[in-house]
Amino acid sequence: MSLMEGMFAVLAGVIAVAFVLVARWIPNDTGRRDEPQDVLGTVLLSLGLVALLLAITQGPHAGWLSAPVLGLFITAGVFLTALAVAEKRTPHPLLEPRVFLDRPMLLTHCAAALFYAAALIFFLLVPTLAQLPTHGPEGTARGFGFTMTAAGLLMLPSALLQVLVAPLVPALERTFGHRAPLLAGLSLVLAGSLALARWHATPVQVLADSLLLGTGAVSASRNCRRSWSASLRGMR
Repeated sequence: MSLMEGMFAVLAGVIAVAFVLVARWIPNDTGRRDEPQDVLGTVLLSLGLVALLLAITQGPHAGWLSAPVLGLFITAGVFLTALAVAEKRTPHPLLEPRVFLDRPMLLTHCAAALFYAAALIFFLLVPTLAQLPTHGPEGTARGFGFTMTAAGLLMLPSALLQVLVAPLVPALERTFGHRAPLLAGLSLVLAGSLALARWHATPVQVLADSLLLGTGAVSASRNCRRSWSASLRGMR
């Protein structure tokens, strides 16, 4: 078995354990659901997102101003606009329009989207940087020449720190509420991202930056969800 096959096998094992735990201990929701499925909203949302993602993925290859890519962007806009109109008219919308019109809820969604985008970029760029060769042609990016396993181990301290910091976050929430820990977490993520952009020449620098970013990610991710829940309760 190759290293890649082994890593995916471990992932499958983790999911299998999660499946067993859910099947054994999570109670079944036997409550009746009287609200009908928003089929039209589901179809429009799916088509709009597919067109948008195709445009984004094909843009760098076919050209952002090429006819197919522009057509995909226009198609996405048409489907998503139709979705917005349809959701206002259906009694049981897939996406509640008030969620996007309520300012606290909208800003919470924006903050969460930006945070998770930064997290995705971090988890993509750091392993890529670690696995780039240490020597290359002039003008090309140079990394640390790590193997895939070593690149993963470079990310491990940040993950372990998050496990240690996570139990402290509820105490901060009880003392300061959700807003202050969210802002503090986002500030740490911002500081870690800026530090990573400036100092990434050695594994030690990347490790220090990732520890800072990981610490903020714990508070930011938890309080994004908490703020979303609080805003949703305020709408009801």
